[in-house]
Amino acid sequence: LDATGGFPRIDGCRFMAHEARLILATRLKPMTTYSVTLKLAMPPGRNSAKDNSFTMTTEFYQLKEIEGTMAPIDITHTVPNAKDLSVYGDNYAQRGYVTGFTWMPTSQFKPLTGQEGSVYTFGLRTFGTMNARGTG
Repeated sequence: LDATGGFPRIDGCRFMAHEARLILATRLKPMTTYSVTLKLAMPPGRNSAKDNSFTMTTEFYQLKEIEGTMAPIDITHTVPNAKDLSVYGDNYAQRGYVTGFTWMPTSQFKPLTGQEGSVYTFGLRTFGTMNARGTG
């Protein structure tokens, strides 16, 4: 959580499956713009955008709801990836993922847009098995 613009101290918060609630220690100032950023973690497995949604409210001392979403906010659909332990467990012989990408063009490099036959050399750093079937 990151807040700027003189955002009041957060007295408490509650994060549940589809709910984010911030409880402020002091009132918000009228006609003041605040910025709040939440880092969301995607759920494991395959989910629709509707299933991967949340509602958010801002409250003052748990007594008065200041503002909230009118309806659940759809984040995005999710698909299992190589880091998804719920699908793949910890068997890295069946999965892998890219941990780094390196490309260092020379100082004479000029992009050849729209031309066929251009060759670019780059490096990938990986972890686990990169074969789609997990056979090595």
